[in-house]
Amino acid sequence: MSIELSPKFSLIIWNLLITGDQPKISEIRPGVTLKEVEPLEKAGFIKLVKRGRATHLFIDKESKAWDWAAENFHVEIYKSSSAAFVLEKLLVKLGNHLTSRGIALAELLSPQGNKEPNSVESSVKDITQSPDLEKEIQEAYARTSDGSGVGVLLATLRQYLSSFSRQEVDDMLRQMQLNSKLVLMRIDDPQAITSDDKDAAIDIGGESRHIVYLED
Repeated sequence: MSIELSPKFSLIIWNLLITGDQPKISEIRPGVTLKEVEPLEKAGFIKLVKRGRATHLFIDKESKAWDWAAENFHVEIYKSSSAAFVLEKLLVKLGNHLTSRGIALAELLSPQGNKEPNSVESSVKDITQSPDLEKEIQEAYARTSDGSGVGVLLATLRQYLSSFSRQEVDDMLRQMQLNSKLVLMRIDDPQAITSDDKDAAIDIGGESRHIVYLED
């Protein structure tokens, strides 16, 4: 890649790639300013979008950050508590990935891991790809969104998706976020989280998300 990232921005890019979050600039750790991240947008690493009064940044599937990351597994990253947070998220995702595919940790980490063909591929259960469900989510969002750009509560959205199982809906929401079709966000104020919000929340990397924001 033509751009070299400092340890600070290497950590931020890996954080966004691993978590899939679309945080406000003020929420990024280690702290950054809009002026600091604008060069990353110009280089095609991130995208900046205004939602309400806040500017959010995110990485989509077309971002150059993916190619950069594939070439920079050994890059130096900023050493802080923020790095520990990213590692925790990565371990959760790694564990979920191995479990869902029936892959033993030793097979991944052992230098003499089993190299014989196995039936892992045949046992993988694909994430729900139902176009009907994706359409239902989009239509439910359109019915419940007030156009303010702050998203829709999952507790509200689920009321319109009762014909599908909880697992089907959760799998599709995760897949749509992975495909940059929506964002799953948390309610920032713990006091504002109701019991309905807690029941309806979806777990992403060990963190509860309560709000859906559908990309245009």
